[in-house]
Amino acid sequence: MSPKFLSPIQTQLPLVRDVIVLFVVIAGLAALPPPAAALGKLEGTVVNGTTGQPVPNQKVQLLVGGAGMREASSNLTDSNGRFSLSTAGGEGGAFFLIQSVFQGVNYRARVEGSTPTRLVVYEAADALPGLRIRSARVVVEAVGARARVQEFFAIENASDPPRTFANSGGTFRFRVGKSAESPTAAVLGQMNMPIPVAIQDGASPGELYINHALQPGTTVVMVSYEADYGAGSVAVDSSVDYPIGRAELLVSPATLAVESPLFHEAGVDSSTGLKKYEASDFAGGTVLAARVSGEAGSAASEASEQEGEVRTEPNSATRSGILMTLCMLLVLLWALGVRTAKEWKSAEEHKPESTARKDVEKRLDALLKSIADLDDLRESGKVPEKAYWKERLELKAKVAAILRKIPPALAESYATRNVPR
Repeated sequence: MSPKFLSPIQTQLPLVRDVIVLFVVIAGLAALPPPAAALGKLEGTVVNGTTGQPVPNQKVQLLVGGAGMREASSNLTDSNGRFSLSTAGGEGGAFFLIQSVFQGVNYRARVEGSTPTRLVVYEAADALPGLRIRSARVVVEAVGARARVQEFFAIENASDPPRTFANSGGTFRFRVGKSAESPTAAVLGQMNMPIPVAIQDGASPGELYINHALQPGTTVVMVSYEADYGAGSVAVDSSVDYPIGRAELLVSPATLAVESPLFHEAGVDSSTGLKKYEASDFAGGTVLAARVSGEAGSAASEASEQEGEVRTEPNSATRSGILMTLCMLLVLLWALGVRTAKEWKSAEEHKPESTARKDVEKRLDALLKSIADLDDLRESGKVPEKAYWKERLELKAKVAAILRKIPPALAESYATRNVPR
């Protein structure tokens, strides 16, 4: 589907705002030269985060990122959970990742300099009581005869001792209303970029689920769909199985009216200027019921997506006005949306070594290098703070626009970087 219906308001969502900032900061690191350990071998340990004990005889892989993701070497841990991997096949890589599959769940950690890498894995449980949604946000945007609904759920796994919830029968169950058309879902990876996940039909009518493993900590799941708005109103009646601590509803345009037995008006959202509605502390299965109505925004006034050329010198900040910034934010949000699954699936059908793919990878690496260069200029005081952030947003928008078009395997190489907790 076309990204024309997106609005810059969603880039301001508190639930994902810090996620975006983290992505902006860490993506710059991707262009740095390989760590010192790349000169010969890389060492580290695999630890069971549930028991606190080392994991012996565990297969560990060294993955090289940059122009795709490939395996450079692999080995088994010794009786103390220690491993040593050759980096001979990692020349030219932008970064290294350590990967290991433990009890059916994939774990990764980024290699940082010459420091031994510590990869933490967890015992898997097919049932885990106490899972809850710390916060949720529903965004409804009406444009022309269409309504776009995006729902963000921050699922908290505070198990003690920490364990990963993994169940092929579903780890996150939800329902969307009858008006929802072709819902899609994504999960934020370690690099805080969306990884599309398959939606399965549940046992009961209208029930849907994904089976993405929920590791200890917080996992953000995004559900997105569109609905008909030809009659000037749309019903939002989604529900999830987990209890929710706090939920917010934002609508665009801000003039839309909301009728709900659950949400109550809570003034204006400070980050978007839109009318906000809130609800809190309700049990799993509670329907997030609301009817949104009123005059929709004009489709003709929506900003169109533009990618532009790769830039290696940060020289456009002084030329970028508010409108350009919003346009770039628009593209960034499209990458944070979950309607990219079909495009990624289509791109995946092409041969990995195609000229087009190599060109995309080259452009992506050049953008990441530009971000790293911009960071250096800021550190040396050669670029003003305000201009620095504007430039970063533009560069990151271009990265996001490219990521949404490439195969999942390649996208994951840029998306699933380890973020220190």
